[in-house]
Amino acid sequence: MEERMGTFKRIWKRKIRTNCAMIVLLGGFVPGLLAQETDPPVQLSFLEAIDRGARENHLVKSAMEEFQAAESEHMAAKDDVWPRITANGGYQRFTKVQLYEGVLGESHQITKPPNANAGNLGLETYFNLYSGKKQQSAIQLAGFKSDLAALDQQDRVAMTKLEIAQHYLDLVRIYHLKKLAKEQIVRAERRLANIRSLYDNGKVTKSDLLRAELMLSQVALQYNSAENDYRIGNEKLNVLLDFPNGHMIVPTDTTAFVKVDSVAIREVLEKGEVPFPVQKSGIRTAVAKVQTKLAKGDNLPSVGLLGTYGLNYPNNLVFPPQDQTLGVGFIGAKVTYDLSALYRNDNKVKAAKFRERETELDRAYVEKQIAEQKQSLQFKYLEALNRIAVTQESIEQAKANYKIINTKYFNQLALLTDLLDADNLYQQTKYDFILAHINAVAIYYKILYLTVQI
Repeated sequence: MEERMGTFKRIWKRKIRTNCAMIVLLGGFVPGLLAQETDPPVQLSFLEAIDRGARENHLVKSAMEEFQAAESEHMAAKDDVWPRITANGGYQRFTKVQLYEGVLGESHQITKPPNANAGNLGLETYFNLYSGKKQQSAIQLAGFKSDLAALDQQDRVAMTKLEIAQHYLDLVRIYHLKKLAKEQIVRAERRLANIRSLYDNGKVTKSDLLRAELMLSQVALQYNSAENDYRIGNEKLNVLLDFPNGHMIVPTDTTAFVKVDSVAIREVLEKGEVPFPVQKSGIRTAVAKVQTKLAKGDNLPSVGLLGTYGLNYPNNLVFPPQDQTLGVGFIGAKVTYDLSALYRNDNKVKAAKFRERETELDRAYVEKQIAEQKQSLQFKYLEALNRIAVTQESIEQAKANYKIINTKYFNQLALLTDLLDADNLYQQTKYDFILAHINAVAIYYKILYLTVQI
Protein backbone atom coordinates (compact mmCIF):
# COMPACT_ATOMS: atom_id res chain seq x y z
CA MET A 1 0.00 0.00 0.00
CA GLU A 2 2.79 2.41 0.88
CA GLU A 3 4.56 1.52 -2.39
CA ARG A 4 1.44 2.36 -4.40
CA MET A 5 1.06 5.61 -2.50
CA GLY A 6 4.65 6.52 -3.30
CA THR A 7 4.13 5.80 -7.00
CA PHE A 8 0.98 7.92 -6.96
CA LYS A 9 2.86 10.84 -5.39
CA ARG A 10 5.68 10.61 -7.96
CA ILE A 11 3.14 10.74 -10.84
CA TRP A 12 1.44 13.81 -9.43
CA LYS A 13 4.77 15.57 -8.85
CA ARG A 14 5.81 14.83 -12.45
CA LYS A 15 2.55 16.33 -13.76
CA ILE A 16 2.97 19.39 -11.58
CA ARG A 17 6.50 19.96 -12.91
CA THR A 18 5.33 19.51 -16.53
CA ASN A 19 2.46 21.95 -16.18
CA CYS A 20 4.61 24.50 -14.41
CA ALA A 21 7.17 24.27 -17.22
CA MET A 22 4.46 24.91 -19.79
CA ILE A 23 3.26 27.90 -17.82
CA VAL A 24 6.78 29.30 -17.77
CA LEU A 25 7.13 28.79 -21.54
CA LEU A 26 3.78 30.37 -22.36
CA GLY A 27 4.41 33.13 -19.84
CA GLY A 28 7.61 33.94 -21.66
CA PHE A 29 6.01 33.65 -25.11
CA VAL A 30 3.19 36.14 -24.51
CA PRO A 31 5.39 38.98 -23.17
CA GLY A 32 7.66 38.37 -26.16
CA LEU A 33 4.76 39.00 -28.48
CA LEU A 34 3.78 42.05 -26.50
CA ALA A 35 7.28 43.40 -26.87
CA GLN A 36 6.91 43.31 -30.66
CA GLU A 37 4.25 46.00 -30.58
CA THR A 38 5.37 49.47 -31.53
CA ASP A 39 2.09 51.32 -31.88
CA PRO A 40 0.00 52.25 -28.84
CA PRO A 41 -3.25 50.28 -28.37
CA VAL A 42 -6.35 51.67 -30.06
CA GLN A 43 -9.58 51.83 -28.10
CA LEU A 44 -12.56 51.10 -30.33
CA SER A 45 -16.23 50.93 -29.55
CA PHE A 46 -18.48 48.41 -31.23
CA LEU A 47 -19.99 50.92 -33.68
CA GLU A 48 -16.64 52.62 -34.37
CA ALA A 49 -15.15 49.30 -35.44
CA ILE A 50 -18.09 48.60 -37.74
CA ASP A 51 -17.95 52.07 -39.31
CA ARG A 52 -14.20 51.84 -39.93
CA GLY A 53 -14.56 48.44 -41.57
CA ALA A 54 -17.24 49.76 -43.92
CA ARG A 55 -14.77 52.42 -45.10
CA GLU A 56 -11.32 50.84 -44.93
CA ASN A 57 -11.80 47.12 -45.58
CA HIS A 58 -9.93 45.96 -48.70
CA LEU A 59 -12.77 43.78 -49.98
CA VAL A 60 -15.18 46.71 -49.64
CA LYS A 61 -12.85 48.86 -51.73
CA SER A 62 -12.48 46.04 -54.26
CA ALA A 63 -16.27 45.76 -54.59
CA MET A 64 -16.45 49.52 -55.19
CA GLU A 65 -13.92 49.24 -58.03
CA GLU A 66 -15.93 46.40 -59.58
CA PHE A 67 -19.12 48.48 -59.41
CA GLN A 68 -17.41 51.43 -61.11
CA ALA A 69 -16.11 49.11 -63.83
CA ALA A 70 -19.61 47.65 -64.39
CA GLU A 71 -21.11 51.15 -64.48
CA SER A 72 -18.54 52.21 -67.09
CA GLU A 73 -19.44 49.14 -69.19
CA HIS A 74 -23.10 50.17 -68.94
CA MET A 75 -22.26 53.65 -70.23
CA ALA A 76 -20.15 52.08 -73.00
CA ALA A 77 -23.16 49.98 -74.10
CA LYS A 78 -25.25 53.15 -74.31
CA ASP A 79 -22.53 54.83 -76.39
CA ASP A 80 -22.94 52.10 -79.02
CA VAL A 81 -26.20 53.70 -80.25
CA TRP A 82 -24.23 56.57 -81.82
CA PRO A 83 -23.24 56.29 -85.51
CA ARG A 84 -19.99 54.56 -86.28
CA ILE A 85 -17.60 56.80 -88.24
CA THR A 86 -14.48 55.35 -89.79
CA ALA A 87 -11.72 56.99 -91.77
CA ASN A 88 -9.70 55.11 -94.36
CA GLY A 89 -6.85 55.90 -96.67
CA GLY A 90 -4.38 54.09 -98.84
CA TYR A 91 -1.72 54.41 -101.51
CA GLN A 92 -0.65 51.88 -104.16
CA ARG A 93 2.23 51.84 -106.65
CA PHE A 94 1.54 49.42 -109.54
CA THR A 95 4.11 47.54 -111.56
CA LYS A 96 4.20 47.50 -115.36
CA VAL A 97 1.21 45.79 -116.93
CA GLN A 98 2.24 42.69 -118.95
CA LEU A 99 0.04 42.26 -122.07
CA TYR A 100 0.01 39.09 -124.17
CA GLU A 101 -1.23 38.72 -127.74
CA GLY A 102 -3.82 35.99 -127.99
CA VAL A 103 -3.30 33.14 -125.58
CA LEU A 104 0.13 33.78 -124.10
CA GLY A 105 1.50 35.00 -127.38
CA GLU A 106 3.95 37.82 -127.92
CA SER A 107 4.01 40.23 -124.99
CA HIS A 108 4.84 43.79 -124.22
CA GLN A 109 4.57 46.06 -121.17
CA ILE A 110 2.69 49.28 -120.62
CA THR A 111 2.22 51.58 -117.65
CA LYS A 112 -1.15 51.28 -115.89
CA PRO A 113 -3.26 54.11 -117.22
CA PRO A 114 -3.12 56.93 -116.50
CA ASN A 115 0.02 56.16 -114.40
CA ALA A 116 1.38 53.71 -111.83
CA ASN A 117 0.03 55.61 -108.82
CA ALA A 118 -3.33 55.15 -107.04
CA GLY A 119 -4.75 56.16 -103.67
CA ASN A 120 -7.85 56.96 -101.70
CA LEU A 121 -8.89 58.95 -98.63
CA GLY A 122 -12.39 58.94 -97.22
CA LEU A 123 -14.92 58.83 -94.37
CA GLU A 124 -17.64 56.24 -93.83
CA THR A 125 -20.52 56.32 -91.36
CA TYR A 126 -23.07 53.70 -90.34
CA PHE A 127 -26.12 54.20 -88.14
CA ASN A 128 -27.98 51.13 -86.92
CA LEU A 129 -31.76 51.39 -87.20
CA TYR A 130 -32.76 47.83 -86.29
CA SER A 131 -30.90 44.65 -85.43
CA GLY A 132 -33.48 42.43 -83.77
CA LYS A 133 -33.40 44.68 -80.67
CA LYS A 134 -29.93 43.32 -79.91
CA GLN A 135 -28.62 46.79 -79.18
CA GLN A 136 -31.38 47.55 -76.67
CA SER A 137 -30.87 44.13 -75.09
CA ALA A 138 -27.13 44.73 -74.79
CA ILE A 139 -27.82 48.00 -72.94
CA GLN A 140 -30.27 46.21 -70.63
CA LEU A 141 -27.76 43.43 -69.99
CA ALA A 142 -25.02 45.91 -69.08
CA GLY A 143 -27.50 47.75 -66.84
CA PHE A 144 -28.42 44.57 -64.99
CA LYS A 145 -24.74 43.73 -64.52
CA SER A 146 -24.20 47.21 -63.09
CA ASP A 147 -27.14 46.69 -60.72
CA LEU A 148 -25.71 43.34 -59.70
CA ALA A 149 -22.32 44.93 -59.01
CA ALA A 150 -24.03 47.61 -56.91
CA LEU A 151 -25.79 44.89 -54.90
CA ASP A 152 -22.50 43.01 -54.52
CA GLN A 153 -20.93 46.17 -53.13
CA GLN A 154 -23.77 46.73 -50.65
CA ASP A 155 -23.67 43.06 -49.70
CA ARG A 156 -19.91 43.21 -49.17
CA VAL A 157 -20.28 46.23 -46.89
CA ALA A 158 -23.02 44.51 -44.88
CA MET A 159 -21.10 41.22 -44.73
CA THR A 160 -17.96 43.04 -43.58
CA LYS A 161 -19.94 44.77 -40.83
CA LEU A 162 -21.30 41.40 -39.74
CA GLU A 163 -17.82 39.83 -39.70
CA ILE A 164 -16.43 42.75 -37.70
CA ALA A 165 -19.32 42.47 -35.24
CA GLN A 166 -18.64 38.76 -34.79
CA HIS A 167 -14.88 39.22 -34.27
CA TYR A 168 -15.43 42.18 -31.93
CA LEU A 169 -17.88 40.11 -29.89
CA ASP A 170 -15.36 37.27 -29.80
CA LEU A 171 -12.76 39.65 -28.36
CA VAL A 172 -15.30 40.69 -25.74
CA ARG A 173 -15.93 37.02 -24.95
CA ILE A 174 -12.22 36.37 -24.48
CA TYR A 175 -11.89 39.57 -22.42
CA HIS A 176 -14.48 38.25 -19.97
CA LEU A 177 -12.94 34.78 -20.09
CA LYS A 178 -9.60 36.26 -19.02
CA LYS A 179 -11.33 38.20 -16.28
CA LEU A 180 -13.06 35.06 -15.00
CA ALA A 181 -9.81 33.10 -15.22
CA LYS A 182 -8.10 35.72 -13.05
CA GLU A 183 -10.86 35.42 -10.48
CA GLN A 184 -10.52 31.64 -10.50
CA ILE A 185 -6.75 31.94 -10.11
CA VAL A 186 -7.30 34.08 -7.01
CA ARG A 187 -9.67 31.48 -5.58
CA ALA A 188 -7.28 28.65 -6.47
CA GLU A 189 -4.33 30.43 -4.83
CA ARG A 190 -6.33 31.14 -1.67
CA ARG A 191 -7.57 27.55 -1.60
CA LEU A 192 -4.05 26.18 -2.11
CA ALA A 193 -2.73 28.32 0.77
CA ASN A 194 -5.44 27.04 3.09
CA ILE A 195 -4.93 23.40 2.03
CA ARG A 196 -1.17 23.73 2.51
CA SER A 197 -1.81 25.01 6.00
CA LEU A 198 -4.15 22.08 6.69
CA TYR A 199 -1.58 19.67 5.26
CA ASP A 200 1.15 21.07 7.51
CA ASN A 201 -1.15 20.46 10.43
CA GLY A 202 -1.92 16.91 9.27
CA LYS A 203 -5.58 17.65 8.53
CA VAL A 204 -5.54 16.63 4.84
CA THR A 205 -3.61 14.16 2.74
CA LYS A 206 -0.80 14.86 0.30
CA SER A 207 -3.12 14.06 -2.64
CA ASP A 208 -5.36 17.02 -1.72
CA LEU A 209 -2.36 19.33 -1.79
CA LEU A 210 -1.23 17.96 -5.16
CA ARG A 211 -4.71 18.32 -6.62
CA ALA A 212 -4.93 21.91 -5.42
CA GLU A 213 -1.56 22.67 -7.03
CA LEU A 214 -2.63 20.98 -10.24
CA MET A 215 -5.88 22.96 -10.28
CA LEU A 216 -3.91 26.21 -10.01
CA SER A 217 -1.61 25.25 -12.88
CA GLN A 218 -4.57 24.27 -15.06
CA VAL A 219 -6.31 27.59 -14.44
CA ALA A 220 -3.07 29.42 -15.27
CA LEU A 221 -2.85 27.50 -18.52
CA GLN A 222 -6.43 28.47 -19.34
CA TYR A 223 -5.57 32.12 -18.77
CA ASN A 224 -2.52 31.91 -21.04
CA SER A 225 -4.62 30.15 -23.70
CA ALA A 226 -7.15 32.98 -23.49
CA GLU A 227 -4.29 35.49 -23.92
CA ASN A 228 -3.17 33.77 -27.12
CA ASP A 229 -6.75 33.51 -28.41
CA TYR A 230 -7.14 37.23 -27.81
CA ARG A 231 -4.08 38.02 -29.89
CA ILE A 232 -5.26 35.75 -32.70
CA GLY A 233 -8.70 37.38 -32.70
CA ASN A 234 -7.04 40.80 -32.56
CA GLU A 235 -5.03 40.02 -35.71
CA LYS A 236 -8.19 38.89 -37.54
CA LEU A 237 -9.84 42.17 -36.61
CA ASN A 238 -6.73 44.06 -37.77
CA VAL A 239 -7.14 42.51 -41.22
CA LEU A 240 -10.82 43.46 -41.42
CA LEU A 241 -10.16 47.03 -40.22
CA ASP A 242 -6.97 47.49 -42.29
CA PHE A 243 -4.76 48.07 -39.26
CA PRO A 244 -1.06 47.08 -39.33
CA ASN A 245 -0.09 43.62 -38.11
CA GLY A 246 0.54 43.54 -34.37
CA HIS A 247 -1.71 46.55 -33.75
CA MET A 248 -3.49 46.04 -30.43
CA ILE A 249 -7.23 46.80 -30.36
CA VAL A 250 -8.91 47.35 -27.00
CA PRO A 251 -12.70 46.92 -27.13
CA THR A 252 -14.45 49.56 -25.03
CA ASP A 253 -17.95 48.04 -25.27
CA THR A 254 -17.65 45.04 -22.99
CA THR A 255 -20.97 45.31 -21.13
CA ALA A 256 -22.96 47.93 -23.05
CA PHE A 257 -24.84 45.66 -25.45
CA VAL A 258 -28.58 46.18 -25.57
CA LYS A 259 -30.98 43.26 -25.72
CA VAL A 260 -33.93 43.42 -28.12
CA ASP A 261 -37.08 41.75 -26.84
CA SER A 262 -39.02 39.09 -28.71
CA VAL A 263 -41.69 41.50 -29.98
CA ALA A 264 -39.12 43.91 -31.40
CA ILE A 265 -37.17 41.12 -33.08
CA ARG A 266 -40.33 39.95 -34.83
CA GLU A 267 -40.89 43.49 -36.15
CA VAL A 268 -37.30 43.61 -37.40
CA LEU A 269 -37.85 40.38 -39.33
CA GLU A 270 -41.17 41.56 -40.80
CA LYS A 271 -40.14 45.10 -41.74
CA GLY A 272 -36.79 44.24 -43.26
CA GLU A 273 -36.01 44.73 -46.92
CA VAL A 274 -35.63 41.97 -49.49
CA PRO A 275 -32.42 40.06 -48.59
CA PHE A 276 -29.41 40.45 -50.85
CA PRO A 277 -29.43 36.83 -52.09
CA VAL A 278 -33.06 37.20 -53.24
CA GLN A 279 -32.33 40.53 -54.96
CA LYS A 280 -29.31 39.06 -56.73
CA SER A 281 -31.28 36.01 -57.79
CA GLY A 282 -33.96 38.27 -59.29
CA ILE A 283 -31.38 40.20 -61.30
CA ARG A 284 -29.81 36.96 -62.54
CA THR A 285 -33.24 35.88 -63.79
CA ALA A 286 -33.62 39.21 -65.62
CA VAL A 287 -30.13 38.75 -67.12
CA ALA A 288 -31.08 35.28 -68.38
CA LYS A 289 -34.20 36.68 -70.05
CA VAL A 290 -32.19 39.38 -71.81
CA GLN A 291 -29.68 36.79 -72.98
CA THR A 292 -32.58 34.83 -74.48
CA LYS A 293 -33.61 37.97 -76.39
CA LEU A 294 -30.05 38.39 -77.63
CA ALA A 295 -29.98 34.80 -78.87
CA LYS A 296 -33.30 35.28 -80.69
CA GLY A 297 -32.08 38.56 -82.18
CA ASP A 298 -29.53 36.68 -84.28
CA ASN A 299 -32.46 35.24 -86.28
CA LEU A 300 -33.65 38.72 -87.34
CA PRO A 301 -32.35 41.08 -90.04
CA SER A 302 -30.29 44.20 -89.43
CA VAL A 303 -31.13 47.57 -91.03
CA GLY A 304 -28.97 50.67 -90.99
CA LEU A 305 -28.14 53.89 -92.77
CA LEU A 306 -24.82 54.01 -94.61
CA GLY A 307 -23.03 57.10 -95.89
CA THR A 308 -19.58 57.74 -97.27
CA TYR A 309 -17.51 60.43 -98.94
CA GLY A 310 -13.96 60.18 -100.20
CA LEU A 311 -11.22 61.26 -102.56
CA ASN A 312 -9.92 58.68 -105.07
CA TYR A 313 -7.06 58.80 -107.54
CA PRO A 314 -7.20 58.21 -110.47
CA ASN A 315 -10.70 58.78 -111.82
CA ASN A 316 -11.91 55.22 -112.52
CA LEU A 317 -15.51 56.22 -113.22
CA VAL A 318 -14.58 56.79 -116.87
CA PHE A 319 -12.69 54.66 -119.30
CA PRO A 320 -9.90 54.88 -119.80
CA PRO A 321 -9.08 56.13 -116.27
CA GLN A 322 -8.16 59.78 -116.18
CA ASP A 323 -5.31 61.53 -114.39
CA GLN A 324 -7.76 63.18 -112.01
CA THR A 325 -8.60 63.12 -108.28
CA LEU A 326 -12.21 62.16 -107.89
CA GLY A 327 -14.34 63.34 -104.95
CA VAL A 328 -17.62 61.45 -104.59
CA GLY A 329 -19.91 60.13 -101.85
CA PHE A 330 -23.25 58.44 -101.33
CA ILE A 331 -25.95 57.81 -98.75
CA GLY A 332 -28.18 54.75 -98.59
CA ALA A 333 -29.66 51.94 -96.54
CA LYS A 334 -28.07 48.61 -95.75
CA VAL A 335 -30.01 45.47 -94.96
CA THR A 336 -28.32 42.24 -93.88
CA TYR A 337 -29.92 38.95 -93.04
CA ASP A 338 -27.95 35.87 -91.99
CA LEU A 339 -29.99 33.03 -93.43
CA SER A 340 -27.73 30.42 -91.89
CA ALA A 341 -28.76 31.66 -88.41
CA LEU A 342 -32.12 29.94 -88.95
CA TYR A 343 -30.47 26.58 -88.42
CA ARG A 344 -27.22 27.53 -86.64
CA ASN A 345 -28.86 29.55 -83.83
CA ASP A 346 -31.59 27.13 -82.77
CA ASN A 347 -29.57 25.41 -80.04
CA LYS A 348 -28.32 28.76 -78.70
CA VAL A 349 -31.91 29.87 -78.16
CA LYS A 350 -32.76 26.58 -76.46
CA ALA A 351 -29.75 26.89 -74.14
CA ALA A 352 -30.73 30.44 -73.22
CA LYS A 353 -34.28 29.32 -72.34
CA PHE A 354 -32.95 26.48 -70.18
CA ARG A 355 -30.74 28.91 -68.27
CA GLU A 356 -33.68 31.26 -67.85
CA ARG A 357 -35.72 28.50 -66.21
CA GLU A 358 -32.68 27.51 -64.13
CA THR A 359 -32.41 31.00 -62.63
CA GLU A 360 -36.15 31.00 -61.86
CA LEU A 361 -35.80 27.73 -59.96
CA ASP A 362 -32.73 29.07 -58.14
CA ARG A 363 -34.66 32.16 -57.10
CA ALA A 364 -37.54 30.09 -55.72
CA TYR A 365 -35.07 27.98 -53.73
CA VAL A 366 -33.25 31.04 -52.37
CA GLU A 367 -36.54 32.59 -51.23
CA LYS A 368 -37.47 29.41 -49.34
CA GLN A 369 -33.99 29.18 -47.85
CA ILE A 370 -34.10 32.78 -46.63
CA ALA A 371 -37.53 32.21 -45.06
CA GLU A 372 -36.13 29.17 -43.24
CA GLN A 373 -33.09 31.15 -42.04
CA LYS A 374 -35.31 33.94 -40.70
CA GLN A 375 -37.38 31.45 -38.74
CA SER A 376 -34.29 29.66 -37.41
CA LEU A 377 -32.66 32.91 -36.31
CA GLN A 378 -35.85 33.99 -34.57
CA PHE A 379 -35.99 30.71 -32.64
CA LYS A 380 -32.30 30.93 -31.78
CA TYR A 381 -32.64 34.52 -30.58
CA LEU A 382 -35.55 33.62 -28.31
CA GLU A 383 -33.50 30.69 -27.04
CA ALA A 384 -30.60 33.05 -26.30
CA LEU A 385 -32.87 35.39 -24.34
CA ASN A 386 -34.15 32.45 -22.32
CA ARG A 387 -30.60 31.24 -21.74
CA ILE A 388 -29.65 34.66 -20.37
CA ALA A 389 -32.44 34.49 -17.81
CA VAL A 390 -31.64 30.91 -16.81
CA THR A 391 -27.89 31.41 -16.51
CA GLN A 392 -28.38 34.57 -14.48
CA GLU A 393 -30.26 32.54 -11.86
CA SER A 394 -27.71 29.72 -12.12
CA ILE A 395 -24.87 32.05 -11.13
CA GLU A 396 -26.39 32.76 -7.74
CA GLN A 397 -27.16 29.08 -7.22
CA ALA A 398 -23.64 28.00 -8.20
CA LYS A 399 -22.12 30.71 -6.00
CA ALA A 400 -24.15 29.58 -3.00
CA ASN A 401 -23.27 25.96 -3.71
CA TYR A 402 -19.56 26.80 -3.89
CA LYS A 403 -19.67 28.60 -0.55
CA ILE A 404 -21.42 25.65 1.09
CA ILE A 405 -19.00 23.04 -0.32
CA ASN A 406 -16.03 25.28 0.52
CA THR A 407 -17.16 25.54 4.15
CA LYS A 408 -17.84 21.81 4.34
CA TYR A 409 -14.44 20.92 2.92
CA PHE A 410 -12.47 23.03 5.35
CA ASN A 411 -14.59 21.55 8.13
CA GLN A 412 -13.66 18.12 6.73
CA LEU A 413 -17.25 17.34 5.78
CA ALA A 414 -16.70 17.16 1.99
CA LEU A 415 -14.10 15.88 -0.44
CA LEU A 416 -11.72 18.11 -2.37
CA THR A 417 -13.18 16.68 -5.60
CA ASP A 418 -16.57 18.11 -4.61
CA LEU A 419 -15.02 21.50 -3.93
CA LEU A 420 -13.17 21.60 -7.26
CA ASP A 421 -16.32 20.54 -9.11
CA ALA A 422 -18.26 23.30 -7.35
CA ASP A 423 -15.59 25.83 -8.30
CA ASN A 424 -15.66 24.76 -11.96
CA LEU A 425 -19.47 24.86 -11.96
CA TYR A 426 -19.43 28.38 -10.56
CA GLN A 427 -16.89 29.41 -13.17
CA GLN A 428 -18.88 27.80 -15.99
CA THR A 429 -22.19 29.44 -15.04
CA LYS A 430 -20.61 32.90 -15.10
CA TYR A 431 -19.05 32.16 -18.47
CA ASP A 432 -22.34 30.78 -19.81
CA PHE A 433 -24.09 33.99 -18.77
CA ILE A 434 -21.57 36.11 -20.68
CA LEU A 435 -21.68 33.76 -23.65
CA ALA A 436 -25.48 33.91 -23.75
CA HIS A 437 -25.36 37.72 -23.93
CA ILE A 438 -22.77 37.67 -26.72
CA ASN A 439 -24.66 35.00 -28.67
CA ALA A 440 -27.84 37.08 -28.48
CA VAL A 441 -26.06 40.11 -29.93
CA ALA A 442 -24.39 37.99 -32.63
CA ILE A 443 -27.73 36.47 -33.67
CA TYR A 444 -29.32 39.93 -33.67
CA TYR A 445 -26.70 41.19 -36.13
CA LYS A 446 -27.19 38.14 -38.32
CA ILE A 447 -30.87 39.07 -38.44
CA LEU A 448 -29.97 42.65 -39.36
CA TYR A 449 -27.76 41.37 -42.17
CA LEU A 450 -30.43 38.99 -43.45
CA THR A 451 -33.03 41.79 -43.49
CA VAL A 452 -30.63 44.37 -45.03
CA GLN A 453 -30.69 46.64 -41.98
CA ILE A 454 -27.07 46.48 -40.84
